[in-house]
Amino acid sequence: MRLARIFQSGMTLQCFRPVRIWGESEGEGEVNVLLNGTPLVKFFVSKGKFSFYLPPCPPQENATIRIGDILLEHVDFGEVWLAGGQSNMHFYLKWDAEREELYKLPEDAHFRYYEVGKYTFEGEREEGIKDGSRWDHWVHFSPENRPYFSAVAAWFATFLRRELHIPVAIVSCSFGGTSASTWMDEELLKADPLLKVYTDEYEKSLEGLDLERYYTINRMIRQYSAQGAEAAEDYMYGKTGVTQEMFNAFLAGNAISAPSEPAAPSPAGDLPLEELLRKGPNDPHPGSLYRTMVSEVKYLTCRGVIWYQGCTDEAKPTLYSRLFSALIENWRRDHGERLPFIFAQLAPFGSWMDGVGTNYPEVRRQQAEVARTVPEVYMVSTSDAGCEVDIHPKYKKPVGRRMALQALDKIYGRPTLSDAPTLFSAERKGEELLLTFLGGKGLYVKGDALSAMHAFADERETEFAFRIEQDALILRSEVFAAAKSIRLAFAETAYYNVNLYNGAGIPAFPFTVDKEEV
Repeated sequence: MRLARIFQSGMTLQCFRPVRIWGESEGEGEVNVLLNGTPLVKFFVSKGKFSFYLPPCPPQENATIRIGDILLEHVDFGEVWLAGGQSNMHFYLKWDAEREELYKLPEDAHFRYYEVGKYTFEGEREEGIKDGSRWDHWVHFSPENRPYFSAVAAWFATFLRRELHIPVAIVSCSFGGTSASTWMDEELLKADPLLKVYTDEYEKSLEGLDLERYYTINRMIRQYSAQGAEAAEDYMYGKTGVTQEMFNAFLAGNAISAPSEPAAPSPAGDLPLEELLRKGPNDPHPGSLYRTMVSEVKYLTCRGVIWYQGCTDEAKPTLYSRLFSALIENWRRDHGERLPFIFAQLAPFGSWMDGVGTNYPEVRRQQAEVARTVPEVYMVSTSDAGCEVDIHPKYKKPVGRRMALQALDKIYGRPTLSDAPTLFSAERKGEELLLTFLGGKGLYVKGDALSAMHAFADERETEFAFRIEQDALILRSEVFAAAKSIRLAFAETAYYNVNLYNGAGIPAFPFTVDKEEV
């Protein structure tokens, strides 16, 4: 009998919930489960795949579980959260600008972390090309381990741990540069007439691809790139404002392969750049990470999901609401329950490498639509936590803290101001516009000027004065009274820095007000 990879000594299981355990067996028979030497449950194992549930257990530390002949020691029962998404969730604590604050904390044996192996195709794990030494095993918050915790997740869990005073664990399942379509069942994409475009485009991209040659080149590039993978990540994530030219120069100077730069040292020789960049079955594509990564934890009993993703989906911004909603439904179906999702709205961003944030405003609108329409889905504001020249902002504490506030308020039932100020109404009163907000308790502006807001009277931008009265923002302009129409655009550009906060220090969500809404 073999348990699924995630069930190990030193793990944390969700408290107060029936916990699903699964694995495979070569035989069959009755299996007894003991907790701290006391019989807990028994189940019958059939040959092949099996699963059973442990009964709900209260929070506890360093328990011993025996499942048949398998002994699991130092098992905690506490709060378990899945952390999913792309690079801003993968972003390690060692790259965070405020990491020293967490580095100074004492070692914590009951704040635990498990990182799902970042493999993109079946069989990659067995190749042994990637260094997976930090993946697929449980570690705790120690000086040697915490630099490799997801920064967002580390801040989130630290705040929960302080408030709940029970074990907390993060199971990280993230991979940089990935569309939400890679994290869900491709059959669900194919069944949706609009989302089918993701699988259609991928299948079309394979037309004419010499698979044998692709696999040869792909393996060669992966072998060469693996030599300096950590150094390259440290440079890309740890340094602000890296350009493609800077990155290529770093790779060349450190003898690390750079397929995007033909002049860099590479085992590819004289292969055309187009062939080196050609994507195929070994690269992330619709459904691939669902099969290789999500499958490792798709049945894991947990409290909920924290999610930071969307950058890669700016290529199809108007589909994101539908895509992300489908992903949430997919994961909830697998878990057999309506898992809460707490996710970060995309941070302000101008340009980085070869990417620009032109479509980010639309993706943010789509994200807001998901939070508005899908039950038990909560969005946190990052409108003050971006970087104009970096898609990976170096300050993750605000994101983790705001996610924790949402969890404490919405999931754990500890009432607190957790929502960002969200525009509720815009009313014209002569020369003034009165703006009211949900989540606007304690509204204030940090600084002397209100940033990122533009007012238009009859489609011409106008200057305005502002003040705050009774948690409402009041804009005043001499032209407002005579204008036939008034329009507001708040943080509609690719990069901005919102400085309108509520009493919990949470910045307002970006918004627009069209003329007919005033």
